[in-house]
Parts: sequence; structure tokens; C-alpha cells
Amino acid sequence: TLEEGRQSGARRLQEAVLRGELDLVRMFLAAGADPSTPTPQGSTLLHDAALKGHRQIVELLLQHGAKANLRNSSGATPLHDAALGGHSAVIALLLEQGADINAREGRTGSTPLHLAASWGRSEAVELLIRKGADLNARNNAGQTPLAAALENSQAETAALLRARGAR
Repeated sequence: TLEEGRQSGARRLQEAVLRGELDLVRMFLAAGADPSTPTPQGSTLLHDAALKGHRQIVELLLQHGAKANLRNSSGATPLHDAALGGHSAVIALLLEQGADINAREGRTGSTPLHLAASWGRSEAVELLIRKGADLNARNNAGQTPLAAALENSQAETAALLRARGAR
């Protein structure tokens, strides 16, 4: 059926995004694929590309109308995913496109800085701080990014946060 064909195409597009196949993604978008279509996992293509660090695909999706602050099913933005993956080039691009640097993820209330700190993504932490992230934002558990780094044994990232004035 037509619907099965559409679903199959959407699945192939998502796979191309996840694998970083820029030319294939470009072809799907040129043929009219919607860059904001939710994935079966409750995410979006932009979230997937940001998490994987595929900067050129993120840029292409944004050029085709994907929104930098679009939320997935857990309330995270693509910036949360880029921070989680430690992908500084994607973080910078999303911020240039108006991504909310202090957006709070729906379930935990964590900001992108919380996620980068939790995973020890020091380069991403540095970039987020430089671009104005709230160093002392508290998530739903009352944790600051510094507390998140310490809880996850990220001593280097915790030292970086302290050096920048985090409490």
C-alpha cells in the first residue's frame, strides 16, 4: 500500500541519518521527505543526527526546515543529544540556529550542560559555558552540572566546572 511505502521510505531515511549517509539523506529531502517526521522511537531525524555527531546532516536537516528546539518523546532537544554525545561542532551549529542552551529535558529537568558534565564531555562543557549555559542550573533532583559530574566520577569535568565558577 501507499502507507507501507511511505513508512518504508521513512525508515530508510532514518537509517541513512544514523549511518551518516549525507548523499542519501540529501536525495530523500530533495524528493520531499519531511525532516521533522517523528521516528518510531519517539525521536526525530535531527535528534538522531545530533546524537551521532553528523554535523553536515544536522545542517542539511535544518536547511530543510527541521527546528533546532524540537522536543522528542522524553522532552529533550537535539542540543541535549549533541551534548550527550560530546559533539561540539553540532552543538555550535545548533546554537547558531537558535537552540535553547538552557532547555530542560522533560523527565529529568537536565540541561545540555548537565548531560555533557555527566558523561565527561569536557570540550562540550567548555563550549556550552563559553556560549552562556547556566553553570548552576538545577535539574529535577536538585543537581547542578557539577554535582552530576561528581556523581558520575567525572573528576576532570568537575575540575573544569569549578574553575569556571560552578558551585
